[in-house]
Amino acid sequence: MLRTRILTAAIGIPVLLALFLFGSESLVFSLFFIFVGWSVYEMASMFLPALHQRIVGGDGIPIGKKWVFFCVAASLVLFALSAGPYVQHAQGGIVVGLVLLLMVGTFSASTLERSIVNMAGSVLSVTYGCLPWISMWELYQFGSRGRYILLLFVIVFSCDTGAYFVGRAWGRRKLAPSLSPKKTWEGVVGGVSLSVVGAFVFNAICGFTLGPWWLVLTTAFLGSVAGVMGDLVESAFKRFSGVKDSGAVLPGHGGILDRVDALLFAAPVVWAVLSGYQVLR
Repeated sequence: MLRTRILTAAIGIPVLLALFLFGSESLVFSLFFIFVGWSVYEMASMFLPALHQRIVGGDGIPIGKKWVFFCVAASLVLFALSAGPYVQHAQGGIVVGLVLLLMVGTFSASTLERSIVNMAGSVLSVTYGCLPWISMWELYQFGSRGRYILLLFVIVFSCDTGAYFVGRAWGRRKLAPSLSPKKTWEGVVGGVSLSVVGAFVFNAICGFTLGPWWLVLTTAFLGSVAGVMGDLVESAFKRFSGVKDSGAVLPGHGGILDRVDALLFAAPVVWAVLSGYQVLR
């Protein structure tokens, strides 16, 4: 399993680096567009049927599948509007989109339970699987050649690496045994520490142009902590849905959500810190 994970990362990371360093904006947008649709598809596919089964009863699959594609379509429209030329209207578009999901869900079923499940499941699937990608797109456009989205990757991937190896070597105190039995507090400390070091080194490689040292280190600390929480949240969704992985598209990693769960939580935090600094400076 570890060998497969390393092989997948060894292929995927250079491709991502080449894309963000040398790829066109339209190519990056197309990749994000695919990731948005796939993320929402995986989330809705595992969560909606489980929600129907637990609240309404039955296997939940027929009516759940019907809403999966509705969630994917809604998320793609929201992302396209938010990342397109009308980005100044993004906030209003997101609010309207989520309200429409609630309205459609209200009249989507003959029973109150089914309506509530459709509303809650669709809004949560789109919110979790789509909206963080908008923050990642904002980070990509924040600096030249996607250097801030690369900073995000350094923060999250360094945290994952540090947490894995430190946790295996010295992990004793369980972080959240009911959600992720293998994660330990020692691993979190190791992951966050390596994330801070990695962000500092990356800033040095960029000629310290990403911002003051204290800003980069603060961003790394908060972003890595948020990434750990994102990992636990996705574990909660998977346990609720009774699945081991969100999908099987990435060998050794599971689904898209299994690989980007930390990114989905870290991206809004990193974007908020960096954009807040730009506003206040």
